[in-house]
Amino acid sequence: MINKVTLVGRLKKDAEIFTSAEGQPFASLSVDTWHSWMDRDSGKRKTKHEIHNVLTFRKDLIGYIERNGHQGSHVYLEGSLGSVKQEVEGSPVPVKIAAVLVHRDGTVRFLEKALDLASSDTNIQGNSTDSSSASVVDLPSVSRLGS
Repeated sequence: MINKVTLVGRLKKDAEIFTSAEGQPFASLSVDTWHSWMDRDSGKRKTKHEIHNVLTFRKDLIGYIERNGHQGSHVYLEGSLGSVKQEVEGSPVPVKIAAVLVHRDGTVRFLEKALDLASSDTNIQGNSTDSSSASVVDLPSVSRLGS
């Protein structure tokens, strides 16, 4: 069975760092994804937004997310679909909340940082035809740290 989620979107709010009841730190992200289409009946463009809860307990990602996870940041992530139980005020039973969980083999990349790195290392000119000075730059990835 395969349980894999890939999301590319923008952070709805700043990343939040919490500590679980067991004392384990974790990061929480709200990722906004959307798709748009042309409505056949009205002829107008429509857009549908989805907000995804993303959690990771990976210590190597928490600092990276805390430094770079600001509202509006463009993010690429890979994880798995899961659910977590959360205590809700006034409810006697913990509530299950659907979330994307970024585990050991998952990835979180903030794309603006990768694009800034790539553009600073390559010769990008609107009317330049000399491609010999351009170089290929790997996107920075923290997915392999601590693996």
